[in-house]
Amino acid sequence: MCRAKRIFSIHTCVALDCSIVLGRDFNITFDPELDGSGGIKKKKESVKNLEDICSEQDLVDIWHIRNPTERRFTWRQKSPIIQRRLDFWLVSDTLQEHVETVDIIPSTKSDHSAITLALNGIDESKGGPSFWKYNSTLVNDNEYCQFLNGNFKMWLKEFKEVIDKRVLWDLLKYKIRLFTIDYSKIKARSRRANLIKVEGKLRRCKEKCDAEPSIQNVEELERIQANYDELYDYITQGAIIRSRATWYEKGEKNNKYFMNLEKSNKKKSCVRKIFTSDETLTINPKTILSELELFYSNLYKTKNDEESERKLFSLLDDLSGVPTLSEELRAICEEKITYSEYFSVLQSFQKNKTPGNDGLTVEFYSAFWPLIGKYLVDCINNYVYEFGELSNTQNKL
Repeated sequence: MCRAKRIFSIHTCVALDCSIVLGRDFNITFDPELDGSGGIKKKKESVKNLEDICSEQDLVDIWHIRNPTERRFTWRQKSPIIQRRLDFWLVSDTLQEHVETVDIIPSTKSDHSAITLALNGIDESKGGPSFWKYNSTLVNDNEYCQFLNGNFKMWLKEFKEVIDKRVLWDLLKYKIRLFTIDYSKIKARSRRANLIKVEGKLRRCKEKCDAEPSIQNVEELERIQANYDELYDYITQGAIIRSRATWYEKGEKNNKYFMNLEKSNKKKSCVRKIFTSDETLTINPKTILSELELFYSNLYKTKNDEESERKLFSLLDDLSGVPTLSEELRAICEEKITYSEYFSVLQSFQKNKTPGNDGLTVEFYSAFWPLIGKYLVDCINNYVYEFGELSNTQNKL
């Protein structure tokens, strides 16, 4: 039991920003049927503890991942014949691509087989500029809202000579985005400085409580701790959004879980190795980018496929059986969309989603619709319907 406690205590001392490789005789099996032969196949109560640690630390049984149906054992006794896979490696999920080989091999002078793990040492890929997304909590920031309203009037004066409503809409969005990024950076720097300040006060207060454990000092410690926890709750909310966790319950998962999930998702979204066109495996980032560009260039390249064109024209020439709109319905569809119709459709969108590629979310459009709605509607109605063209940013996928 002492050995189990030592194993299960690892979750209390693992640093936030590290990868884990843990291998030993755990004396348990996750799947008694697959990992056992002979004897009484029973799942020990201690398995639940290890499963909780794996879930919290994002660990996987890498041998089972690589060999999901293979029955291999690391321990056996002769009479009666009982076999179990008690020895295995638990590694961080983000390390899966680093694992070159994992195996069970013979050992000497032991009733256990040896387990081996080889890592390939792929360097961390440096991420480029990611997709910017509006922080929807800013709509509740009174200071931000006041600044944006004031700046918007200045931008309209700055662009008063712009006649093309499509260009005006793109310029206004550009200014909004630029102002929001700058404002958010200033706020983030302020929050970091405040966090460091509160962290220092908390450390000093703990030292004071250790030396003088009075009621007054303990109450002061609780107050500072509550402030510190509140600051970290905000950080956690950001991690939840960036990790794209579609569900969470307050208190169910701690801050570390969502921060690790965010880091894990970031690593998973990066192509770290790839087979080139000549069937060689590469981990060079520049080569990977070149191969991806070549693949998609060929995939979407215009091809002269006469057979496909013949079938398409044949289909279009014979539309007699396809239902068509009446003249009245056609006229309604061709009408310009009203201001209220745009806003009504906007309310039906899922929250925290961006209707376009500008990164501005549904919450932003809803909160500032009285300010920006007219210019979006003008952009669509006055030019899309009259000239049949969207603005430059609206044309991009």
